[in-house]
Amino acid sequence: MPRIPAFYSAYEISKPPSMRVYHTNDACPLGRAIAERERVPGIGNHPLCRECERLNRTEPNPWI
Repeated sequence: MPRIPAFYSAYEISKPPSMRVYHTNDACPLGRAIAERERVPGIGNHPLCRECERLNRTEPNPWI
């Protein structure tokens, strides 16, 4: 699935700091579980979700 503009959940603030993440891949199940109305654009000073990171690494390069 394609990369998408970075977003995070409006509820990240209620999570422990070590659990807060942002998402950039449309195939990430954790990101997909966040309702559109609960998405905040940007990274929110959080680290990238590990699943998004894995998916972004394994996406084929369309330019090759």
